[in-house]
Amino acid sequence: MAFIIQWVTEIVIFLLLAMVIDFLLPSGKMQKYARLAISLILVLIFLNPLFRLFNTDINQLIQTQAQIFANQTMEEETLKKSVESKKNEIQASQDAYILEQMVVQMKSQAEETLAQDYEVEIQDINFLFTQEQKDIEHLESVVVTLAKEEVIDSIDQVEIDLEASEEKRDKQMDEAITSYLAQLWQLKQNQITIQWEGANE
Repeated sequence: MAFIIQWVTEIVIFLLLAMVIDFLLPSGKMQKYARLAISLILVLIFLNPLFRLFNTDINQLIQTQAQIFANQTMEEETLKKSVESKKNEIQASQDAYILEQMVVQMKSQAEETLAQDYEVEIQDINFLFTQEQKDIEHLESVVVTLAKEEVIDSIDQVEIDLEASEEKRDKQMDEAITSYLAQLWQLKQNQITIQWEGANE
């Protein structure tokens, strides 16, 4: 009689615990696996009297089932992380390739006019983004590195002017180039930053 009372008590306690676990688990595959494991354990508890008759260790069976469930969960999580990692790698390589092609295209669009009108050439183009997504919607600024073209046959003009006039002329040239590039690349002027090669050296 004591064995039957203990057996019924185990069933009731397990059902209560199973309900709590079911409420706590998020919906999805994890919940499906959890319900399967709980169902199997419940069947084992119901068959407890039979196992007692055949001297089978019920605790060992429950531990084995719990271990199998834990292994399945770990494998699923590992697979999910691996897939996510591969996805991020592929996305990063695609983003890098797209940006590289954009640089080539932007250079080819601007190089002829910059050489003829301003006697400068683009050395490099870098993109700054507001977020990790590297797309035009999250573009913060385009940093254009310029260098003055070497003109061998030109004769240096003699300038009789204040020193500040050269800075003013350079600033006007930067503004003119920025305005031209913004119009050409369909960007806002404040999204383009001009820097000169060797200026920070």
